[in-house]
Amino acid sequence: MNERRNGRPQIAAETEHIQPDPVAEAYDKFKAALAAGKDDPEARSILQAALPARLEAGAAAPAGADIAEALRSESAVEQDRAGKTIQALLNQQVAIPDRALISNWKPEELRVSRPFLLEDWLPSGRPAILFADGGVGKTWLALALCAGIARPPATGPQGWLHNREKENVSIPVIGDEFRLGAPVLFATYEDEMPDLFYRLSTIRFGGTDGQPGDWRNWELPVDMPNLQVLDMVGLGLGPCWGTPQGELTSRRNELLPAGEAVRKVAADHGARLLVIDSLAACYASNENDRGSVHEFLRSWDEWGRVQSCTTLFIAHTNKTGEFSGSTAWHNAVRTRWHIGYEKIGPKPKSNQPDTREDIPVLTCEKVNYGEKPEHGVYLVRGKGGRWEAIARPNGTGRTNDHDEAERKNLGG
Repeated sequence: MNERRNGRPQIAAETEHIQPDPVAEAYDKFKAALAAGKDDPEARSILQAALPARLEAGAAAPAGADIAEALRSESAVEQDRAGKTIQALLNQQVAIPDRALISNWKPEELRVSRPFLLEDWLPSGRPAILFADGGVGKTWLALALCAGIARPPATGPQGWLHNREKENVSIPVIGDEFRLGAPVLFATYEDEMPDLFYRLSTIRFGGTDGQPGDWRNWELPVDMPNLQVLDMVGLGLGPCWGTPQGELTSRRNELLPAGEAVRKVAADHGARLLVIDSLAACYASNENDRGSVHEFLRSWDEWGRVQSCTTLFIAHTNKTGEFSGSTAWHNAVRTRWHIGYEKIGPKPKSNQPDTREDIPVLTCEKVNYGEKPEHGVYLVRGKGGRWEAIARPNGTGRTNDHDEAERKNLGG
């Protein structure tokens, strides 16, 4: 027989389906946010809506569950007491943590130089974006970077991008702290494992069959133990960021289970570089919403600083060749790279066709904490499809003997 409590019948525990109480959850979340020096607008709104009409200042309750139970009470006194407690919490000012003020830092903590994965190109622990048209070769370049950072010195030189000409080629250098190799995670929504294995073997061996240890006998985990690849499609959890399943699309976006999973894999691996391919599959929200974009990138920035892990997102350009969506994508990242084309040679007269050659070039459009590189890296495709760096062509003819058709057909 069911007991009565506060004048209401209580359902037996074995038959009761307990739902999370939104007021209790909001109360605890709001207390935690204030303690961390932050605000939680969604929790504030829930608490504000739960308040009774009669309010005065009151004492704090131990936990949100107590507040929620008091609000459901048939006693007006209990309801008022709970309402006063909520109002007192809402009236609290956000606490400012000591570490938020530079005056509370020790001088020796401030005199620490920021490490770079690539000197002047890619700072450690901050978010970055590599963007280009579809099929240009973004994934190939990102995999070359992953292999270069991950590969220990015993397996080859520390240059992350093959230098075809051996000299007079400007390639950003791997930072001092990472030249002995560092853990890297490549998380892909785009390609299957055999495709990535082929590309990595081509980057490693140049696409030839005649070298000792070529791709047919290559064991990636043995040769590159620092490199891990995660199949996001095989994970089956969808995008990393967006509206939780079953919630209204107007709800504030947040890190989803897939985002939590990729961060856990990266943390377990000790990754110093995380590449996510692609941004469109990772970010399931409005790319033109400035606030949402900032919140997304700020979340990865905060995580990256704690983990000392750079997150590089691979993104597509729009129809005009620029980054797609809000300008916040440019403003909120610490580094933005672009693979485009540069016409080499004298510009033709207005009445003559433009027959200049388009040369692929990697440029650094933005970098914080360092001087923006003056020159880009000129690229050609090597055998098998890997990117190789060359000196800037002089416009007098082709700088390599590779077919233009091959460049166009190799893709991302």
